[in-house]
Amino acid sequence: MKIPQLVHSCVLLFFSTLPTFGQKLNESQVIGSHNSYKSAMPTPILEYLSKINPAAAQSLEYEHLPLSEQLDLGLRNLELDVFHDPTGGKYGNPKSLGMLPEGSLFDAKKNF
Repeated sequence: MKIPQLVHSCVLLFFSTLPTFGQKLNESQVIGSHNSYKSAMPTPILEYLSKINPAAAQSLEYEHLPLSEQLDLGLRNLELDVFHDPTGGKYGNPKSLGMLPEGSLFDAKKNF
C-alpha cells in the first residue's frame, strides 16, 4: 500500500469511528507540544554567540526532549517545522560553522 493510500485509509477509519463516540472533531483534544523538535546548540557556537549577542545566546540555550520520549510521555500532537529543499543540501553547511576557527567544533572524525 502506498503512503497516500495509507493516510487516506487512516483518515477514513478515524472519521468513521467519531459518530460511535458521539463526539464532533472540534470537541476533541490531545496533549501535544509546540515546535516539538530542537536539539541543543553546540557549545562552541553558543559560546561564540554569547560574546557577540548575549541575549540571543541565552534565548537559544535550550533543547527539547527527543520525539520518542515525548511520545512515551503521552503527547500525541507534535508540531514540526519542515522547510522545502527540493534539490537537497540547502541546510548542509550552517553559517554558524563558518564563524568558528577551523577545528574548534569537530574532532578528527567530524563529530561534535
